[in-house]
Amino acid sequence: MSKSSIIVIYIHNNLSMKHFFSSLFLLSFLNGALFAQTVPPLTNTISGKVWLENKPSNGIREGSETAVSGVLIKLFNTAVTPQVAVSTTISGADGSFTLSANEGTYRIQYIFSTIGYKVAATRQGSDNTVNSAALSTRYSAIFTIAASTPSNDTYGLGLIAQDNTITSCTSYGPQATDWSQSLTLPKSNIAPQPISVNLFVTEAVSHPFIGFENTASAYSYDISVSGVVSMTLPFSGELFKIASDVSKLDVSLAAYDGITNYSGASGISWYNEFGSNSLNYVYDDYLSSFVGPGNFAIPTSTKGSIAYNTGGNATSSISTIASVGACVVYTYESGALPVKLASFTAKAEGKIANLNWATTEESNSDRFDVEKSRDGKKWKAVGSVEAKGESSIRVPYSFSDNTPSNGINLYRLKMVDRDGTFAYSRINSVHFAGLPTINIYPNPVASLLSVTPLNDEEITKIQIFNSTGKMIKETLKVSEPIDVTKIAGGIYSVRIIYTNGSTDNRKVIIGH
Repeated sequence: MSKSSIIVIYIHNNLSMKHFFSSLFLLSFLNGALFAQTVPPLTNTISGKVWLENKPSNGIREGSETAVSGVLIKLFNTAVTPQVAVSTTISGADGSFTLSANEGTYRIQYIFSTIGYKVAATRQGSDNTVNSAALSTRYSAIFTIAASTPSNDTYGLGLIAQDNTITSCTSYGPQATDWSQSLTLPKSNIAPQPISVNLFVTEAVSHPFIGFENTASAYSYDISVSGVVSMTLPFSGELFKIASDVSKLDVSLAAYDGITNYSGASGISWYNEFGSNSLNYVYDDYLSSFVGPGNFAIPTSTKGSIAYNTGGNATSSISTIASVGACVVYTYESGALPVKLASFTAKAEGKIANLNWATTEESNSDRFDVEKSRDGKKWKAVGSVEAKGESSIRVPYSFSDNTPSNGINLYRLKMVDRDGTFAYSRINSVHFAGLPTINIYPNPVASLLSVTPLNDEEITKIQIFNSTGKMIKETLKVSEPIDVTKIAGGIYSVRIIYTNGSTDNRKVIIGH
């Protein structure tokens, strides 16, 4: 009985030779890591987080540092020769990852875009749950997992941004197949356009369990299991695929023993079959397609299947898990970026949104425009902070939004240079609930009723309803006082409708 799993990379037939050979080099570099092994169920976990270091880097994960998703992380068993991978995953939106293992001796490989990032200093400080575990080789040091320690949160990764680059990452999964999802990444907002664009994509497929049961007379089967992830690269339309093709040949099983449990004489099970790969795609063309507001999409789909040769009667059970990640790296001419932003946070403190950021290098910078949005589409400047201009040390900045809205408030920085070039920071969100939103006065009212928003929400219309729910007055002149002299005295409901579709309802007493 043959037990092997081969990962097959399919490249669309119009892929350029340069991109093909970069993929071929990657396959050689992984040195057989694409061949998953059949191992017993894994009961231990190894977890950590991936983050982007504030500058200057200290190798320690701090609350203000940004999580990095889309990093492919592989666990290797060093107790066998050659080393074989036993688990793989992709870091999520919060930078976290979890690998599965049993007791043994291991090391981790971290696979990310080296065009956008480099490894931070290793193991600074005494708390290994928050400091970086990777060596300059992008591997961790060899470590041992004991059966008495089922959970290990000590193998995170700190990254440092490469000079003159802006990198954005996203990921999806791990999720049970089949699923379709479009990964979205931001376009470049820098003028002039980047001198190069790199798309780094990662894919991981695993079969935690494959069960097969012969349900008739004794028979020998050839079994094929597959999990496929397909990604359509933006603008070029080229296709990148990974398939976990697991083949089990000449599996001889006895006649059905009456119990479908995928074990015993008539059944068989395999665990932890998997595969993964990554591709760094260099865009020679389409550079202008990556420039402008908004995002671009990477359509992605997955599927899983199991098949066997005809002639016997059998039943099967298969679990297929797939995850994907993507990072876009924009590289600019030296000096094109107005500032080097080391950190940017936004937090709710009472009824105020406090924004803090810091730069580590500024050249010819003019100001930071603070922009806010409710939906991520329409942005409004709510303040401006003068920049240092010229600096090679860490410079902190802050801004307070005193009129946030109930619900989600999105903030970003527009970093403007003196020559008019600018760049946008990443987006931070702050959530508020229970804030006062409107001031209605006087109440009671005899003649003119004024409605004034207490934040930057824009009112589109105001309606007045009587006690039976009938609308008796509506106005679109929201900036003017409402004449209520012709409305009979009583208690009324005033509905304020905002441009974003949200509403406020208040009671008002009209008395003449």
